[in-house]
Amino acid sequence: MKKVLHIIPRFTVGGAEQLILEYTNRCDKNKVEVAVASVRGDGEFRKAFSCTTITNQVFSFVRSWRPQIVHTHMLSADVVGYCLKLWDPSIRWISTQHNIETHTSFFRRMMWKRILKRADAIVAVAGSVEAFCRTAWKLLPEKIHKIYNAVPVNRFLDIPPPSLPEAGVWRIVTLGRLERQKGHDILLRALAMCADLPWRLSVFGVGSLESDILKNARLHAIEDRVALCGIGNTAEALRHADMVVQPSRFEGRSLVVMEAMAAGRCVVASDAAGLELIEHEKTGVIVPHDNTSLLAQAIRRVLTEHGFAKRLGESARDYARRHFGFDTWMKEVESLYESL
Repeated sequence: MKKVLHIIPRFTVGGAEQLILEYTNRCDKNKVEVAVASVRGDGEFRKAFSCTTITNQVFSFVRSWRPQIVHTHMLSADVVGYCLKLWDPSIRWISTQHNIETHTSFFRRMMWKRILKRADAIVAVAGSVEAFCRTAWKLLPEKIHKIYNAVPVNRFLDIPPPSLPEAGVWRIVTLGRLERQKGHDILLRALAMCADLPWRLSVFGVGSLESDILKNARLHAIEDRVALCGIGNTAEALRHADMVVQPSRFEGRSLVVMEAMAAGRCVVASDAAGLELIEHEKTGVIVPHDNTSLLAQAIRRVLTEHGFAKRLGESARDYARRHFGFDTWMKEVESLYESL
């Protein structure tokens, strides 16, 4: 039986953490024993894991538990993976690259580029991430394994279609960390340009920009139409959504977009969030990132063009049913572990 240790920054809700949770729930316990460690502190998501979890004491845990595979996610975890590989070269180190890291600092990019060369394998969650690993990180193509992100599709297919209002208030939802990457500032400006239309925005997530989001809502005189909801159950958030807007500045392969599509919601996304997922005006709407005017136009069209949101949501759900499930993802992850 192989022992696999996943390492994350914190036990907070995010795309990488959700993937790891699904893996720990779905893996064959007769073939693999899994543990999850965080390197920067605890978090509310830790209680969702049924496997062994630890915080901070990674090196002492590795010395006693002796995993064959260490699988890291995000830079702080990758640094630990790199150190563990130096300490014990027999460890097979895998790093999953979840984003196109063009927006991070020069120092972080140079550190990532250097340490990833010691990894035994790199998982890229999308074609665009694979290309970035080759061109920016200069990693050997034979080390890179493209394994598309997946979501628990049935959990979202079970959500009833939205009762889209022909009159009344549209319920708009955005989900993700309250950080610059997710583009909340762009969304608020775009919604202010649609203030003549009936909508309310629910913002799900936590992060360092909570006060900035409230300040921007007041600045644009829409604070009475914007609610910060903290961390919520994604399926429940989508159940009460008529439209999902994800204006991210950069992403790898957005789980939120995939989940919203599986729930049959009309999704308006930036090109970064919708890349390789949405077919423009067929399964959703794509707008250039950082473009407030075009985002406002897209939202206005959804809110005013009868039947547009319903058609996109139905097509999105059908596409998600066929393409976003976990079966293929699990097989590819297990095959990678077996190959090392």
